[in-house]
Amino acid sequence: MNEQASPPLLDVHTVGADLLRALLDEVRLMPKPWAALPADEQAEVIDRLRNRVTMHVTDVVNRIAAGGRVAVVADLVSIAMRKGLRITLDADKNAAGKHDLIDALGMPVTLILGLAPQDYTIGMGDIKPEPDQARLDLEQASDDAIRRAKETWDDLEAKHRKKPDEGIEP
Repeated sequence: MNEQASPPLLDVHTVGADLLRALLDEVRLMPKPWAALPADEQAEVIDRLRNRVTMHVTDVVNRIAAGGRVAVVADLVSIAMRKGLRITLDADKNAAGKHDLIDALGMPVTLILGLAPQDYTIGMGDIKPEPDQARLDLEQASDDAIRRAKETWDDLEAKHRKKPDEGIEP
């Protein structure tokens, strides 16, 4: 079984609020406003958010699939065909419901296959950071603006400057 930390236990009725809190936690941890973050930092935030959403979706999907029954989340390791099916599962040693599973050893159990979290997170991998904006050379931009303003001023002065021999005739 993959050795990820077990997600916090969520109440399926409050999943929206729980997910919103998790997302707000990530927003609060951002070092700068989104638009000021370079693409690599945006990618880090997106990865953290994606991981939290996946963790919460996984937990909620498993709880809904359990339907209030004892459930143990496990990876299906192998299936062997003998007189019947022999199924090998790999569950976290701290999995919720492990004691109920141990107590059921030798007894008939019902195996319910829930949909995998990736069935509920389609499109999350398509979310990408915004590309970095090109840095502005403010010094060059300032020099260009000053040059253009001077040229404009000189043009205006030349148009409105009166020649010395132009004057009022008697």
